[in-house]
Amino acid sequence: MWVHGSLNERDSIPQRHGEYRLQKKLAFPKPNEYICYSSQKFAMLEVLFTSKTRLKLLIKFFVSASNRGYLRGIADEFNESTNAIRRELNQLSEAGYLLREQQDHKVVYRANIHHSLFSSLQSLIHNFLGIDQVVDQVFERAGDVREVALLGDYAQGIDSGHIEVLVTGGGIDSAYLLQAAEKAGKLIGKKVTVHTQQPEHVKTKIVLYKQEEDLVK
Repeated sequence: MWVHGSLNERDSIPQRHGEYRLQKKLAFPKPNEYICYSSQKFAMLEVLFTSKTRLKLLIKFFVSASNRGYLRGIADEFNESTNAIRRELNQLSEAGYLLREQQDHKVVYRANIHHSLFSSLQSLIHNFLGIDQVVDQVFERAGDVREVALLGDYAQGIDSGHIEVLVTGGGIDSAYLLQAAEKAGKLIGKKVTVHTQQPEHVKTKIVLYKQEEDLVK
């Protein structure tokens, strides 16, 4: 099941929810300005990060500092080879952007929040995606949200103007998700689609939020 919305007005958003931390909520551009701003940001990201795999890794780890991942899990999530993922993880770790730690016989990666460029990179990723506004709307009163994941073009680092999000959990309010998609669309000037079941054709996803108990399983 899915719902979507895309309008051309601005709206207000709450500041933070659960483990998902949102930053810099002031002075958002108007919809047309945002589209231009987003395109400029994407062009900057393409220049800085010519590897799409690296861009997807930065989105995964910097969109939410609570995100964790290990080699095999990330390769499955991105539908890419472990060699390609390992190469980029090593480079980002050696540059200090990611931290590595041993957990249950696995090497787990996470963003290095103490890196001098962490805040700048996270702000860049948030502005590129426009996804923080969508997640805010979902958390407002959608139900018992267990996981929020990014699907489609943006999960592949493509700024197509269509944001797809998968929301799973208990007692999810589909009617509210329709309103949330419309509200987020008003704010960022993009088409927003919220799925409550993962489409069969979708293989790549980036987990934006996961309930704390699910992270330790």
